[in-house]
Amino acid sequence: MEENKVVLLDEDGQENEFELVMSFDVEGKTYVLLATDEESEDVFPFVIQEDENGEEVLMPVENAEEFALIEETYAQLAEEDDDCDCGCEGHHHDHE
Repeated sequence: MEENKVVLLDEDGQENEFELVMSFDVEGKTYVLLATDEESEDVFPFVIQEDENGEEVLMPVENAEEFALIEETYAQLAEEDDDCDCGCEGHHHDHE
């Protein structure tokens, strides 16, 4: 699905396409988990921050404590999705 695609520029200015795995809010920050494709086991965490122009930008998570918080939250959300019986096939969403 195109709406789940994110294009990021690397340090050389090359465009790289990622698949949005999920996003969630923890402790007042919004985190985004990206993978190179749907089948990829590798997930890359980013935090949404505001740049000097007030634009939202994705910044890689490099802090070990923050990374551990993301891992813990992701595991909890994945467990909740495994328990879902609405037919969503484990995709995180609100069941309201």
